[in-house]
Amino acid sequence: MHDHPWVGVGREDVPRSKPAPDGSLLTARLLGINPGDCLAHEDTDEGVTAARAAGMDVMDVRRRPLAAVTGWRRPYRRRSPR
Repeated sequence: MHDHPWVGVGREDVPRSKPAPDGSLLTARLLGINPGDCLAHEDTDEGVTAARAAGMDVMDVRRRPLAAVTGWRRPYRRRSPR
C-alpha cells in the first residue's frame, strides 16, 4: 500500500456524503482509476454501501483485524482508560 498514491476525500468535498457514492467516485476520479478497478477498505455500513454503489469491490475491515489485511501495525500502544 505504501507504493500507491494516496487521496483523502471528506464530506465537505462532495455534495452528498455516505451512503451516497459521491466520495468514492471522486476518489477514483482523482486517482485516475475506474471505480470498478478499486478495492475500498471501509469500516461502516454507510461506507460499504457507498463503495458498492460506486461499483467498487469492498473490504469490510470490521470483519477482520486491520493488521491481517494490510500488514499495518499501530506505532504506539494505547493506554487503558482510568
